[in-house]
Formats: sequence, C-alpha cells, structure tokens
Amino acid sequence: MHTVLHRKSPSTESRKPDSARRVEMLEKHSLAIMGFFITTGLLSVLADAFTNTVSMLNGLRDFWFVICVVTFGLMVAGVHSFLPKL
Repeated sequence: MHTVLHRKSPSTESRKPDSARRVEMLEKHSLAIMGFFITTGLLSVLADAFTNTVSMLNGLRDFWFVICVVTFGLMVAGVHSFLPKL
C-alpha cells in the first residue's frame, strides 16, 4: 500500500546543500570508530593468546600481557570518548 505524501510534508523537501557533506563526515567517523575497535580488539585477542597459551620466556609473556591490558584500556577509553554521552 503506497502512501501519498503532501507536497508540504517535511519528508518531500529537498535536502540542504551541506547535508551531503555532513553525511560524508558521519560515514568517515563511523569507519574510524569501527577501525579503532577492530584493531584494538584483534590486538587484544592476539596478545591474550600469546599470554595464556603459547609457552615462551617470562619476559615475553609479561610483554604480551602488558599489550593485552593496554589495548583493553584503549577500548574502554574509546567507548567513553566515541559514544555520545547519555
């Protein structure tokens, strides 16, 4: 069933000239957020795997543990800085 919209309806108005630029900025921001969380998440999982499952020298295990903790901290900081305040 198709609904006929009135000509004065807000959904039929033309776009503002700067709306395309705003949408492009939102898309870039969304891609930056996704890239940030994908990178830190994969690095955290990799560091966790090296810390817990791969047998290696104690110094290297501590190094991977520090990377795991730092990436978790970056993800928490990213959640607080990227997401809108509720």
